[in-house]
Formats: sequence, C-alpha cells, structure tokens
Amino acid sequence: MKKILFTLLVLFVSVNSFAQFERDTYYLNTSVTGLDLNYTGESKLSLGVDVTGGLFIEDGWALVGELGMDYNHKHLQDLSAGAGIRYYIYDNGIFL
Repeated sequence: MKKILFTLLVLFVSVNSFAQFERDTYYLNTSVTGLDLNYTGESKLSLGVDVTGGLFIEDGWALVGELGMDYNHKHLQDLSAGAGIRYYIYDNGIFL
C-alpha cells in the first residue's frame, strides 16, 4: 500500500510540475514560522506567517508580492510587505 501511495504522489508531482515557469502561471507559497507554544515560563505564543504569490508575465519572468507578520505575546512585532520581479533559471529553479 505504501508503494502505491508513493508512486501516485510522485506521478502527481511530476505531472503538475511541467509548466511551472511558463507565461500566465500563478503560484502561491505560504509558511508558518516560529510556532512556539511554550506556556510554562515567561514566553507565550510566538507565531510568524509569510505569504508569497506571483504571476509569470513571460517565460521565466515573474512579478512577485510578499506579506509577512510576526506576533509575540499579545503584540505584533513585525509587519512586512514587498514586491519585486524574479527571473527563474529553467534548469534548476533558482531565481535571481
């Protein structure tokens, strides 16, 4: 059963990854960082959330927007926003 599920997962990833740098492709990346749920001392809830999204305007060229937030013990520590443009290298997915 594990082999079948793994094979289906690999097939799904490989089928959906062929058009990742082509024009009119959207992407969205979210992450949760610093999830510290230690309630036994001075520290309370610590949480960071980042969202990055983009649109490929040409093959390999993407417009990118980013939002981020860091929260620590009843206070918003950091709020960030950004925009940019990226060029993706087709061979390995590294961007400049």
